[in-house]
Amino acid sequence: MTMELWDREMASARSQIGQLAPAQRYAVAVQAIDNTMTSFDPPVPDSQAGQLLRRCLGIARSAVGGNYIGQALPDGAEEEMTAIVSDGVESGVAPLVLAVANCFGIPESGMEAEHLYTVLNYCYAAVVDHEELEEGTLDEELNNQQCLSSIAMQKELIAG
Repeated sequence: MTMELWDREMASARSQIGQLAPAQRYAVAVQAIDNTMTSFDPPVPDSQAGQLLRRCLGIARSAVGGNYIGQALPDGAEEEMTAIVSDGVESGVAPLVLAVANCFGIPESGMEAEHLYTVLNYCYAAVVDHEELEEGTLDEELNNQQCLSSIAMQKELIAG
């Protein structure tokens, strides 16, 4: 899977991400996952994977503006996530699972800039996967409205 467009467009956002406070980075991460999920058409299915994703995102969402440091995944979630990622059956779900998993176990220093960059990368990977781009080329990404919208949304969240 190529993500040339995201790599090119988001490289300049690294410095902006570095200027955000750790709590702001966490809020951007959670909102980016939420926005990515709601942009899917058809939506994330109400499968076991979809339910786990929604449950973990709900926990992460409730921690925004509060104590998100060291928050642990729900019991059994790590094993379920590992299975979902290795199966990769549902289009776009595995990268979202990886993104939301990154909202747990945050160290005492808070969410680092590189951590948020990784979450945003997973969100874009979810869009590319969900769109089932056939060739995975830069031209294909440039001609896909969901890819363009995902990058624009991420930049808006970072800019505040």
